[in-house]
Parts: sequence; structure tokens; C-alpha cells
Amino acid sequence: MKKYNQTYRKAENYVTYPRTFEGYRWFKPIIELILAGILYVVAVIVIVCAMYAISPYSGLKFDISSFTGSYDTLDAYSVTGAVVSLGGLAVMIPILWLVLKITKSRPFSSLSSSRGDGWSGKVFKKCLLVAIIVNAMPNVISALVDGYRGDIRFTVAGFIACAILVPFQCMAEEYFFRGFLMQTFGSWFRIPWLAIILQTVIFAIAHPYNIYGVIAILIDGLGMGLAAYIGKGLEASSAIHIANNFSAFMLAGFGLNRITADVGPSSIIMALCINVIYVLALAVLGGLFGWFEPVQTQESEPENA
Repeated sequence: MKKYNQTYRKAENYVTYPRTFEGYRWFKPIIELILAGILYVVAVIVIVCAMYAISPYSGLKFDISSFTGSYDTLDAYSVTGAVVSLGGLAVMIPILWLVLKITKSRPFSSLSSSRGDGWSGKVFKKCLLVAIIVNAMPNVISALVDGYRGDIRFTVAGFIACAILVPFQCMAEEYFFRGFLMQTFGSWFRIPWLAIILQTVIFAIAHPYNIYGVIAILIDGLGMGLAAYIGKGLEASSAIHIANNFSAFMLAGFGLNRITADVGPSSIIMALCINVIYVLALAVLGGLFGWFEPVQTQESEPENA
């Protein structure tokens, strides 16, 4: 079995973390990206075909146009809709795990954090509480004040599927954008702020909003990049992502809000306020209470793949 040789340092930089592993080579992220892309396409095709195949026998609605259009036609409220639109993104987590196993460049836990403990449930819960206060609650209040009242779009099974899959969809995006991409750029250029900006731009390009929405997503991507950098891991960025998407999908599913690509300039102001407050809260609370301290400060035993 391939062994990883690494040293945990007191202030390990999450963005440039891949370089601390013996198996790291500058070209391996390119191979990993190609493999992940191929596996992702295959996985999505399998998911779509499976949902299409079972829909006539299960009574589940399947409308391919609801998955290929913009956010205005997005269906995350039926079982097939949630599985394809949300589950189709969530599969990136096991794909990245498999790709790193194949290339043996570093353990999957290095995507989760650079603190030496992989994904930390304790850190995540603390960040999630802050994210709910800073992001989810304003989303709910804004929807209630806005006064929009539409039809309930959820089916009972669709609500369950959406509630289960939204967190994994958000985490998958974090593992790819703030984990794999940001760490790849960081390992190449060794300039954390440049890596944060580059992943932010790619993150915004991947979201089909109008100009106001794109600017808001740029702010979100920057905020989540900074959250991962401050938190030395993906728990903080995943928490704010989950708080935002979960509240958005729940409100839309119950007809209290709309998910649309055509957003107004107020979305920029809201994104700026939320991300500034969240990042500052992480920096202050993390510094005061040691939320993001590494679990080891001396050389660790080699870890088996």
C-alpha cells in the first residue's frame, strides 16, 4: 500500500496543503481532473437513464427539460428532480475520493482539512450555527417580507429527497471548487489569495445567472474561499453553502420564494453583507476559541492509502 509522508504544522496553509505530501506532483491534478470529468459524465448519464427507466413503473414524473434549462425550470422538488439535479452534483464527492485513490497523490482527507483531522463534525456544527444565523435566517425573513406566495411544488417524497440531498450537493461543490480547484491552484502558484480568486471566477462561470447574479456569486465564491482558508478546511464553507441552499430550496418548494436566474441588484448587497459578516465572525470566533487549531503539531505516523 502506498504510504503518505506528511508533517502537520501549527499554521498549515489549507490552500497550498497538497505540496506537503510525498506523492504530490504538479501534473497529477490535471490527470485527476480528467479522470473526474470522465467519471462525472458517466455517473450523470447513469443517474438520468435510471430515473427515466423507472419513471413509467414508479409513477414518478420525469421531464428532461427541467434539468437542462436555467434555474427558472430547475426541478428539485420531485424525487426524480432532486435525484438528478442535486444527486447529479453530489456524486462528485465519491468521484474525487476514487480519483485520489487511483493517483495516490494524497489522501481524500486532505481535501476536507489541513488541520490533521479530516472532516470535523464539531467544527462543522459550530460553523453551521453561525451560518444559520447569518444566512438562513435573513433568507427566511426576506422571503416572508417579500410577500411572494406561489404554489407548493414539493411532493412528500420529493421533500424528503430534497432535504437529504441538498447538504451533499453543497458539500460536493465545496469539495470541487474550494477543495480540489483551490488547492490545485494553491499548490501550483503557492499564492493563497490568487488561488482563492481563480476558484471564485470559475465558480461564478458555472452558475447561469444574469449580471447581478454573477456578481453576487462572485462575492459568495470569494466568501466561501476565505472561509475555507480561515477554517483550514471545508466545514466553514460547506456550512454557509448548506444554510443558503437549504433555506432557498425549502422556501421555493413551499411556494414562499422563487429560484430564478434573473435576480435584482439587491442580491449583490445581501451577498456582500452576509459574506462579510460570516467571514469576520469566523475569524473572531475561531481566533478566540481555537475552533480551527490543528490536532497535531508534530510529525505524524505515515498514513496508509
